[in-house]
Amino acid sequence: MDDTDAVETLTRFGLTTYEARVFLGLQKLGNGTASDVAEVTDVPRSQVYGAAESLEERRLLRALQTRPTVYEPVDIETAETRLLEQFEAAGRELFGYLDDVQRAEDEGGEVSEALWTIRGREQVSQRVAELIGDAEDRVLYGAAREPMYDAQIRAALEGATDDGIVPVVMSTSEPFLDELDEKAVQTIHEPDEHIPPSTSRVLMVDDDTLLLGMVTDRGGGDEREIALWSAETTSAAVLMRLIVELFQTDPISLGGA
Repeated sequence: MDDTDAVETLTRFGLTTYEARVFLGLQKLGNGTASDVAEVTDVPRSQVYGAAESLEERRLLRALQTRPTVYEPVDIETAETRLLEQFEAAGRELFGYLDDVQRAEDEGGEVSEALWTIRGREQVSQRVAELIGDAEDRVLYGAAREPMYDAQIRAALEGATDDGIVPVVMSTSEPFLDELDEKAVQTIHEPDEHIPPSTSRVLMVDDDTLLLGMVTDRGGGDEREIALWSAETTSAAVLMRLIVELFQTDPISLGGA
């Protein structure tokens, strides 16, 4: 295993790429300031502070009361225990909620929890466009069942391009991908067998925002789309990594920080 593998493994436990790099860098240093960490990692010094703050909230490092601030990681055994506990807790919360959603009969609007639900294709597309508009580093938009690439989503992706992001568009439809402007987006063809049959679309933004659309058959050929989404949460980051395991190509590694 090398540093790249270590960072990738840490992100599977819900850390962002920057958090994983900062944590790994501190393990090498023993302790250090933001400048020290920036010198041994690919993380800009301005981004070290936020990553370190998140790691401190997860009890994976301590910020010493010095000027400048010195960061000190917990020992490996403690880090392993805490990461496993956090991963397990996030998984229980996530899949407990998914089970509740699956059994729910309420046809209302969005649910105010760590994960939200949206019903209706137009409403889902609107939320997709809004989440793309909030992107800072990366965007993956995948249409598994059919090219759900309407005007508002196209405009949102073009807007992300204007911000210096190269969106990744994934689809099971090669003809659809061939029609896209390869100068504006990066495309991935994903085989049908890698996508659960009820999945309609997936959106991943940065390291912690996810929308997953599913189609439910209401009988008589009447299908309705329902989507789960979560923004800037550990649950989203964990679920993103679980979903990526299905893909032939790791979309999170493309165009990322």
